[in-house]
Amino acid sequence: MNATVAATGMRGKATAAFKVVRGPATTYQPQITYPNGSTQTIIVKELRALFPAVVYSQGELAEIGAKTGKKTQVSDLLQFLNPDFKREDDRITVDIGSTKGAIKTAIQALTAHWTQQAMLRKLITERDALKQRKMECCRSLFFPHKGRLGSEIPD
Repeated sequence: MNATVAATGMRGKATAAFKVVRGPATTYQPQITYPNGSTQTIIVKELRALFPAVVYSQGELAEIGAKTGKKTQVSDLLQFLNPDFKREDDRITVDIGSTKGAIKTAIQALTAHWTQQAMLRKLITERDALKQRKMECCRSLFFPHKGRLGSEIPD
């Protein structure tokens, strides 16, 4: 593959020509020649980041398809999508993140509520036990001849 890419600056006022070469002579590693004449070997991912394009060779598509069994990242495949779909995917990804945060907050609040309910049940049980002890103490003061369960103690 040998291509010359013209990069347009802000509002189309400035352009620069880059030459990209990839083939047997470069051991199939992309080489980019900058407008100043310097040449650099880069990896395909860097090339795609520098020059996003919609056209790919059948070999590149097959390579990405082969990686699918190796859990290809969705971001690797999004380069083939229409920019509108990419924006929608980004929006949905943000929505998923915020929803996960809301769910985490709700679960934390629910857990705190359950902890408070458990503490309330414990305190109610302690209060009822203290009331029972109070009643038994009062009974023993006013009715010393009665046992703890109300039975009489023999003399």
